[in-house]
Amino acid sequence: MSLRRSLLIFIVILTGCQSLQALERVWWKKGEPKIKVKSVVFTGNREMPDFSLYQIMVLRPSRFLRPTIFHPDLVQGDLNSIIRYYNQQGYLYAEIVDHDETVDSVNSAAHISISFKEGPRTFLESINMLGNAVFTDSLLSSLVELKPGDPLLSRQIETATLILLRHYADAGYLDATIVPTTRVNAKTNLAILDFDLNERQQFSVGKITIVGLEKTRENVIRRELLFHTGEVANYSKLLKSQRKIYLTGLAESVFVNPQPAADGDSTLKDILVEIKEVEAGEFNVSLGYGSLDHLRTSMGFHQDNLKGTARKIGIKGRLSSIQQGIEASFSEPWTFHQPWRSDIILTRENLVEPTYNLSRLGLRAAIGRNFTDFISLTFSYRDERNRLSNIQIDTSLTTNIADIRSLKMIWVRDSRDNLFDPHEGTLFEWNNEIAGGYLQGANSFFRSDVKYRWFLPILDKSVLGGAIEIAWLNAFNGMNTISLNERLYAGGPNSIRGFGYQMVSPLDELGNPIGGGLRFVWNIAEWRFPVYKFLDGGVFLDAGNVWQSPESFKISDVQFAPGVGIRINSPLGLARLDVGWDPRATVPGKAFQIWFSMGYSF
Repeated sequence: MSLRRSLLIFIVILTGCQSLQALERVWWKKGEPKIKVKSVVFTGNREMPDFSLYQIMVLRPSRFLRPTIFHPDLVQGDLNSIIRYYNQQGYLYAEIVDHDETVDSVNSAAHISISFKEGPRTFLESINMLGNAVFTDSLLSSLVELKPGDPLLSRQIETATLILLRHYADAGYLDATIVPTTRVNAKTNLAILDFDLNERQQFSVGKITIVGLEKTRENVIRRELLFHTGEVANYSKLLKSQRKIYLTGLAESVFVNPQPAADGDSTLKDILVEIKEVEAGEFNVSLGYGSLDHLRTSMGFHQDNLKGTARKIGIKGRLSSIQQGIEASFSEPWTFHQPWRSDIILTRENLVEPTYNLSRLGLRAAIGRNFTDFISLTFSYRDERNRLSNIQIDTSLTTNIADIRSLKMIWVRDSRDNLFDPHEGTLFEWNNEIAGGYLQGANSFFRSDVKYRWFLPILDKSVLGGAIEIAWLNAFNGMNTISLNERLYAGGPNSIRGFGYQMVSPLDELGNPIGGGLRFVWNIAEWRFPVYKFLDGGVFLDAGNVWQSPESFKISDVQFAPGVGIRINSPLGLARLDVGWDPRATVPGKAFQIWFSMGYSF
């Protein structure tokens, strides 16, 4: 039996045993079955769907691998939560008419029934701003999303209050207070909403004090601050400065808080920056397994705060069946006293690819910056001495000298809520690289690569996502002059998962991939959903192909590959097992591809 199959069986058995043990702990205690909530039936809820009400209950109906144990003491709490939810939605007179809990001891099941009287919904008749002198009624009203005729929603009123407070705080009125009050006419079911404002004093920034630094130089922190002494205090700038300091990686915790001025000036707020530093130096050793590289290990050391300057240095070695290499790096977060990050990376490695082996000695230098919270721009230079060996295709179709010098520009807009486990947001990335020509080198080409990923939270903690990539390679002197390692391929655990690694490509007479000049990869959709605690599931549909050149593109050549997978959330990260299917496969044993790797595919 192959190592891949052994690993797959081991994971399935381990997951199954852990799930059964967890279920056994939930369902049984000293041999006695626990009562599970079998059903919850609502009557009289014309406006609120059953699903919405289930979400706010503790005693919701049990689901596969997610049982709900019945506790009589929790019933009243659920009833109160339901009424509170109705009130928040504008149903101020909603009430529980009747409820019943039936326990079937024979089948270890509980059935709950709840009857409602929803009553009429209350709507806003008018919205008033009271006590404001600095900002006009029309300006303040334009900041909130509430308007006459809207339902009386308590959450929206809370949100509107916070928006108004933030507006005042950003203008220096840090001590402003806003109290929303509602007056309801029970006969007309209309409400008048008043925002009572007390604007108080406008403040400017006084003395800025930084505490907690033991290793980091103070100027390293001060250059991240977006505010200065003497300017009008802006609460958003305080929060953004706090976030910027945290993102440097120098601090375990950061707090930026306004304080009463030490000199007693009532028009000033001193700013206290409290920092708890992290250990900047670290030695790492890791061991892992993947479908492509099998058993792998790495070892490295990095120092992320060199002499208190926030400069980073590191060295890391990797070893697996397909990669052996070492990498040294240096990073300067502020280049020439400007917020441009510069990186220098030296690499020496050997790679084993499906149709060739690659020996690489390279230098990469990059400089870039973040222009907003979402947008970044990076320019890089690559200089590599590459040699190909053990070439499996006709050598007249390629070259074994793969030296390259190139310039690259990367533009990124990233609004994902999490880099490693995104639930919402988008990622747009556009790469343009030019090699050869006046830069010299054996490879001469222009390559452009556009990537887009999207994520959308849907029902019950599930996520729907997708990705698309279009890459184009223009070889100035013909494709045969481009080395195999610079050509475009697709297929594998992070691409079109129903096909082998790099096997979505133009092929030679023996079926070996030779790479192409146009790549289209479309992860049409992937549904990621929870199964039980640490175990998640996935269903996906991938598509795409690689063509010799843009001129050879045919829509009929696009390959489709559906599949399923499981994800295990472990302390070491997310482990992913995907099974992709090629419906057009004609070779026995090649219709399915099994991939085990860490992290999501996109």
